[in-house]
Amino acid sequence: EKRGRKNKAPLAAGIMLLVIALAIFSDLGIATSMVIGSVLMVLTACLTMDEAYDSIDWRTVFLVGGMLTLGSAMENTGTAQFLSNLLLGTIGDLGPLGLLAGIYLLSALITQPMSNAAAVVLMVPIAVNTALGINANILTFVMAAVIGAATSFVTPVGHKANVLVFGPGGYKFFDYTRVGILLTVLLFVVSMIFLPILWPF
Repeated sequence: EKRGRKNKAPLAAGIMLLVIALAIFSDLGIATSMVIGSVLMVLTACLTMDEAYDSIDWRTVFLVGGMLTLGSAMENTGTAQFLSNLLLGTIGDLGPLGLLAGIYLLSALITQPMSNAAAVVLMVPIAVNTALGINANILTFVMAAVIGAATSFVTPVGHKANVLVFGPGGYKFFDYTRVGILLTVLLFVVSMIFLPILWPF
């Protein structure tokens, strides 16, 4: 039956391009754009309802739900703030570069179970207070927090793009960890070199 629908291939490709265009050029966002694309695929008979339902990777759905709940719990119970105070209290004597590294690493850690935006909202005030406490350049520490919060490579739920390829790619949870840790370390080293150069303490 699927082979008999080869004539739908151009239509399916057009829907995919429409989804990409909506995500880039409209205010709908990628999630809403993809829902629109999914509905159009069914309405235009590119997929049947059963095929669309069977294509859902329920493991990914429950994994995302669980990790988002964990992120909310960390934020609401003060766990993230506790980790921040613990880390900053431990490395406070290492000077501006040590504190900058601590802010970056903490942001990179916190962003794994929660969204990038939530990690930024949580970490930026800490970064500002830390910079003010040692009379350093606030922008240097804020940039460390923002870049660190963007390094959501270690878990499949760290970013929407990770989730999108998790099921279809046949990946396991720790496949992201193996590659993500190396990439995180690389970006950490690059950031520690260039942040003090671009925004001196």
